[in-house]
Amino acid sequence: TIVVIGAGLQGSSVALALAARGIRSVLLERQPQPLLAASLRNEGKIHLGFVYALSAGTATAETMLRGATSFAGYLDSWCGPLPWRQWQSAPFRYVVMPDSLLSAGQLAAAYRRLDETAAQIAADGPLDYLGEPLDRLWGEPTPASLPLQMTQSLPWFETVERSIDPRLLTAAVRKRVE
Repeated sequence: TIVVIGAGLQGSSVALALAARGIRSVLLERQPQPLLAASLRNEGKIHLGFVYALSAGTATAETMLRGATSFAGYLDSWCGPLPWRQWQSAPFRYVVMPDSLLSAGQLAAAYRRLDETAAQIAADGPLDYLGEPLDRLWGEPTPASLPLQMTQSLPWFETVERSIDPRLLTAAVRKRVE
């Protein structure tokens, strides 16, 4: 028997992964139920690596990409198929503010490096992001796709990055853990 300290998303995932391998575990948690703290109270974003554009290397972005593209598969294997599409937000758009640490051109270059990293990862097999094939990470918006209030203002990028409702995710994982 393995003792797992903390029944947040990480600890609960460890317990479910162990159970899938036939290994008994005990979850220790200070809350009255699993997944009641940070796992429940966050933005729910499943990061693809965009927020690491300032990083000189690609290691962190690669880690984020690998985690994001395996997240749903692992949870589906432990909890049964989950309704990812119903739980998702609209795709994120990143606006480049005038005082941004990087210009729109620098961000585009960083995002192209992220595309290259994704292509390298995809060489091992197709990428899945929240139950859907991942064939692109981002794009520069066309004038037709711009919200009216943004047509004359700041540069921005469309991404496929999404959030999922943490309340629904934690309820499904909690049910399986219990």
